[in-house]
Amino acid sequence: MFNNKDKKYSKLLGIDEESYQIFIKRYVYFLRSQKQLNKKSVAAGFFILSEIQDEIFKKEIEKRIYKTKNIKILKYRDEIIELYQSGCGVVKVSNIIKQNHNCSISKSAIQRFIQANKIKKEV
Repeated sequence: MFNNKDKKYSKLLGIDEESYQIFIKRYVYFLRSQKQLNKKSVAAGFFILSEIQDEIFKKEIEKRIYKTKNIKILKYRDEIIELYQSGCGVVKVSNIIKQNHNCSISKSAIQRFIQANKIKKEV
């Protein structure tokens, strides 16, 4: 769980708390693998942070790529994509959105969104 210092540091670095935890784990693992601590090994943390920020940026760009005119799909787009890619069918995705958010999105609307944006299920 995140404490106040983690939240403060993640905000300072300009990343969310989850990405901050990933950064800390990767950086600690890197520092432990080094035989001695020097300027280069400390500076490598900035490259690790830069990689994480690039990953976040790429994910944000991917989110903007998906197009729809349906306001409901736009609102729950990330959840719809995540559910579909995790193996749920359009009927199940529709039912989960209805159950979790009390929002009805037709199965055909979800199907059109998935087909139009060429979203594939991850195997």
